[in-house]
Amino acid sequence: MQIWNGQLARTPYHGKMLVGDQDEWEALWRLTGVVPPRDLVEGDEIAIGIFLGVRQSSGYVIEIRGLKRAGDDSELIWSEDRIAAQQAELPISSPWAIATFPRGQEEIRLKHGQ
Repeated sequence: MQIWNGQLARTPYHGKMLVGDQDEWEALWRLTGVVPPRDLVEGDEIAIGIFLGVRQSSGYVIEIRGLKRAGDDSELIWSEDRIAAQQAELPISSPWAIATFPRGQEEIRLKHGQ
């Protein structure tokens, strides 16, 4: 699993997006306003993006804690955290996170955890 996150997505989108090919991968990254750090390895991996929409104060980030597997089910554990005020760069935030996984995990549920 590889993870990226940020405090200010380009879009106010609120939700999750599961992608499995390069075009979808690039569209996912366009929502963040960040250039994709690498290509998606089509056929071998998938990615999920989590977007929390606009927060009216700064300092919110999404932390992906891990992937819990039980049989055919997979659960992505994540949390929304506040960072220290001195680390917050903007007056608002629109937190996002993207993670890649080995293909075969297409049925991933999100669990907001601590």
